[in-house]
Amino acid sequence: MPRPTASLVLLALAVALVFLAFMLAATSGQFVPQVVDLYLVCQYARALAEGHPFRYNPGDAPSTGATSLLHTALLAVPHAAGIRGEALVAFAIAAGIVFFCLTVALATRAGRLLGGPREGVLAGMLVALGGPVVWGFLYGSDIALFMFLALWLLTAWLEAWTTDMAGRWILPATLLCLARPEGLPLALILAGAWLTGPGRRRRGYARLWALVPVAAGLAVLALYRVVTGFWLGTSLADKSLVANYGLADSLGLVAEYAIDVVRGLLLGFYPSQAPIGFSRGWAPLYFAPFALVFAGLALVRAPEPYRRPLRIWAVAVAVLFLLLAPNMFLGAHFNRYIMWAFPSVHVLTAVGLGQATRLMARDDVALEATLFRGAAVVMATLGALSTLRFAVIYGELAGEVSRRDLAAAKWIRDNLPAGTAMANLATSVEYLTGHRSLNLHGVTSPPF
Repeated sequence: MPRPTASLVLLALAVALVFLAFMLAATSGQFVPQVVDLYLVCQYARALAEGHPFRYNPGDAPSTGATSLLHTALLAVPHAAGIRGEALVAFAIAAGIVFFCLTVALATRAGRLLGGPREGVLAGMLVALGGPVVWGFLYGSDIALFMFLALWLLTAWLEAWTTDMAGRWILPATLLCLARPEGLPLALILAGAWLTGPGRRRRGYARLWALVPVAAGLAVLALYRVVTGFWLGTSLADKSLVANYGLADSLGLVAEYAIDVVRGLLLGFYPSQAPIGFSRGWAPLYFAPFALVFAGLALVRAPEPYRRPLRIWAVAVAVLFLLLAPNMFLGAHFNRYIMWAFPSVHVLTAVGLGQATRLMARDDVALEATLFRGAAVVMATLGALSTLRFAVIYGELAGEVSRRDLAAAKWIRDNLPAGTAMANLATSVEYLTGHRSLNLHGVTSPPF
């Protein structure tokens, strides 16, 4: 590993330790998730390890409340090995830290590929000091895995396009399709672009390897259909804006959300208190100011031979954003449903800054270097402040779950006899207490 990359990975590890320190201070030394959804995933992982996959409790109707097949399987392995309870939550968070460090290394590599060594360093630094992105990696859920796989796919996609070797991007694309259903449309777009790319016909049937990720994504859908009777996760219908608000209102909400993401997050025009979607926006804490401008420059002036594959990736991201936006949780959990693309935005921001300073300084090399260093320092400083703020939030959210859900679980264990059934809207009772619970919002109980 090159020295700059190793240094940035160490920076990411240090940032992760700061987040953990805030969490442990707020929870009296316990590993607690940011959102109780992680307990739901742990319950599905336990079911998989115990031999009744897709059944939240033994004897329950099959369901797929844990959206990610791959992430659930990833947690089932340590559970089967004896890592259970709070230890499994700690494992999920630790896995997120590993994905975080790997993503920083990939960002450095992608920035170097598209811009040069200094752009690579800045790209890695922006991800390491990514504020909400760091929160997403340490969240403990499948979003950490998905962010890592998405940036791995982008880097491999760029490298493969120049070598005409599909094998570079097939593995990350396949894993992405197994990680979340969003991976399938992304794989479809990339496969279509690859099959129609220059010189592909000369490779004959070998080029059809590009369809392997698509086949993996379709296989997951078929598995869900056979097991549960639903093509998608059993919780997706509840999350649909169209199902809850109707088509007209849904289109209005999606349009407003798209504007807020562009103007608020990508340009940084909104104050942190302004809502985006259905939650507080925290807009200026996501990216460097005018990140969209720099990302646009990176796309327009991308060096050959990366220009076309990079633009294909940008189109795929935009299409997937439009597919993901119409859900009841748009903006929730710090925009985690579109967070998977944020590391790549940081990479393009770093690359675009290099393009901007070259245009501004023209042939004055010294001035250009000064402009880049000055802007990079500002970006890194703002990123550090954003990351510190989200480290505090990380501790606050963990403390809230500790005071509410862990306390409630302790009361249930101490006061209710074994086998007592209950109904609730939360998702922590089963995993924390061992009691059966009917989940009234249908995530784990399809009849609802």
